[in-house]
Amino acid sequence: MSHIKLFSGLVGLCLLSVAPADAAPASVAGIDVVLDPGHGGSNTGSPGRGEVLEKRVTLALAKAVRRRLMAAGLVVQMTRSNDTYVPIRARARMANAVVPRCFVSIHTNASADHGRSGVETYFLSKDAVDIHARRAASTAANDVEAVLADLRTVGVARASQQLAEIVQRHLLGGVSVPDGPSYFPVDRGVRQAPHDVLADAEVPAILVEVGFLDHPVEGRLLASADGQAAVADRLAAAIVAFVHGGATSPPVAAR
Repeated sequence: MSHIKLFSGLVGLCLLSVAPADAAPASVAGIDVVLDPGHGGSNTGSPGRGEVLEKRVTLALAKAVRRRLMAAGLVVQMTRSNDTYVPIRARARMANAVVPRCFVSIHTNASADHGRSGVETYFLSKDAVDIHARRAASTAANDVEAVLADLRTVGVARASQQLAEIVQRHLLGGVSVPDGPSYFPVDRGVRQAPHDVLADAEVPAILVEVGFLDHPVEGRLLASADGQAAVADRLAAAIVAFVHGGATSPPVAAR
């Protein structure tokens, strides 16, 4: 077989392997999803109303999402399961070690005037992806490995965008709580940014800001057990949809 045919075959195989919902290979540890509750320990994150702190809300949400994912048959690992701080760059490396189908970092937002609200979901910016691709290519043993490393990086970036869009779409479907009306958050968009927690991820990875913890309506929702359960339902459904190909349409809360 000629080098050209071998090269073409490898490129074709790699392109198939980085289709959006299949960008990561089978987990080496049997883990489907790594959930990252933002902040922890002395890093409290954004303050909410009263004594509510982001680190506690993100941990409660992550645990609720984990229960739902496990009920759906997925195997889940968390970067932290109690009030401890895990260094930001170490979180993605924990995911890389087990090669899950995706890595989801859960956060809440806050604003100076306490008047902003809405959901926004991030994946790594193009510049950061390019830097990662150049770094991977520079360590490759030969040109073929360099090209394949670049294709894998592009595939993971594309899958990360798909995951971000699915999560955003699901969360915008609104949430319902037993003792209150349905709540439909503002769409703050799917965005690209060089977040440190995503920078070293070698699997599809996103950071989701599920709402503003200091907003008078959104904050109360995120601080309540019913509100957290409703948001966890949405977020878990989005992750399941991504893992199973991204085709599932999000349910819509009754208006």
